[in-house]
Amino acid sequence: MHYSFAPEVQLALISLKIFQHWRDIVGEPGEFRKTGFVRIVHPGESEALKQNVAMQRNLGANVQLIDRHQLQELEPDWQVDDVELAAYEPDSGYGDGNVVANDFLARAHDSGATYSPKPAPPVS
Repeated sequence: MHYSFAPEVQLALISLKIFQHWRDIVGEPGEFRKTGFVRIVHPGESEALKQNVAMQRNLGANVQLIDRHQLQELEPDWQVDDVELAAYEPDSGYGDGNVVANDFLARAHDSGATYSPKPAPPVS
């Protein structure tokens, strides 16, 4: 959800809900991998990060500001001595693009649609 443009945050939130309820919405098992997300900024950018996180939270994103000690707890192997502030999103993750496309195609096929892939142009 870590975008600085509110409509992108809103789109990411909608997308997250779709991925979290993929089977109910698309009718296929799906494959969402919840990984979490950390955004670290230079110390001079901490104020901008605070403002960005406030905007994201106001839109409903589950994001929090964490300091270097909290970051070290999350990622014990990271060198965090120079980190002043970071944003952490525990719910973030990704969907496999191939699985997503195939799930959409399967659902469309089940609904009566046909798919005819366009042949690739010749390689010169």
